Amino acid sequence: MKVRMKPGYLMRDVAGEKVLLPVGKACADFSKMMVLNETAAFVVEQLMDERFYEMDELVDALTAAFEVDATQARMDLEQLIVDLEQDCLVELEA
Repeated sequence: MKVRMKPGYLMRDVAGEKVLLPVGKACADFSKMMVLNETAAFVVEQLMDERFYEMDELVDALTAAFEVDATQARMDLEQLIVDLEQDCLVELEA
């Protein structure tokens, strides 16, 4: 599976936290802001360059950046993608 962020979102530092905010047309579809933890913010930053990422690429990036094994990184990543997909923030490709 491949994943990328949908266009129309920015990540900003607000009061010391990373927050995902809609801009432009995305404002009409997203009625809340999303506060991201450090690892979620790291993944979202990767996904914001508008290309599709393979899950393995993201797992490799997570294990390189954080003290986490590949199994735990994949489980956490899969949950994050589910959460982002439920809020219509990502596009998936088989």
